[in-house]
Amino acid sequence: MLTIGIIKNDKWAQFFRNRLEQLIQNKTNQKTSIVHFDNEKELFNALVAGEISVAPRPLWQLPTALPKGIVVTALSERESPSYSLIIPHDNVDTSQMLSLKLSSRVGFFNDICRLQFQEFRADLLTDTLNIWTNEALNELHKGNFDAWVMPTMDVQIHDLTENEYHIIRFNPKELIPEPGFGVTAFLTAEDDIPTRLLLKSMDKNENISPYKPISTITNVERRLKQLFNDASIAAYCERDKASNYHLLAAVMMGGQLKKARLSQSTNFELAERCYEKLISSTENKY
Repeated sequence: MLTIGIIKNDKWAQFFRNRLEQLIQNKTNQKTSIVHFDNEKELFNALVAGEISVAPRPLWQLPTALPKGIVVTALSERESPSYSLIIPHDNVDTSQMLSLKLSSRVGFFNDICRLQFQEFRADLLTDTLNIWTNEALNELHKGNFDAWVMPTMDVQIHDLTENEYHIIRFNPKELIPEPGFGVTAFLTAEDDIPTRLLLKSMDKNENISPYKPISTITNVERRLKQLFNDASIAAYCERDKASNYHLLAAVMMGGQLKKARLSQSTNFELAERCYEKLISSTENKY
């Protein structure tokens, strides 16, 4: 029996709960049970204490240095690694770029996304609010904002449809997401060797041949985040059919948004090279 830890009021955990439970059962041939926790701290403490077997968490929300005694044992495939622009139909102007009226007020959950978005339309009024997605939707309904940029995964979780909103989905190369975006990390206690061996079979490969673990690209993104001391950055790495790695990154430095794009045949020190390029660049361009 594997015990899965889930945070009670976490929309992400509740949305993916059944899928994650079924995936664990299918891959490990083990029965599962769910235990709920009030917050992530309680979840992690229970994992270390051996009260639960596994804690699925969004990789992009995890610090690069995990709490002592906790390790990432397996990673899911990447799902919806993008942002979407949500516009109530009354605010749509198809004659303008991105279908936004002049001087529209657009909301964001983080500054690094907001700063990238401003490069599309300099006339827009933009604000970053540290609120939940349902609160952002309330802001839209009250007319305090004309549009909102949110993770495409949030669009799915909150079941937002074209009947309610005009939705524009960005390519992650256009609006670079956070490191590890769209990937689920299956956390276990470091000393729980039996569970770690069971979950190893769940570790996903990239959807490209020759197949390699998804960690070959997410490790590059998270290494770059680590080099910036877990600061708010954007990083997206992918591998093409010729096995070349391509890393796109954005960071706020010295009052400027700095961006970099690097490609090489291996992922060796790709994050380090990108870091050096970002801290040495003087212009806001690739």
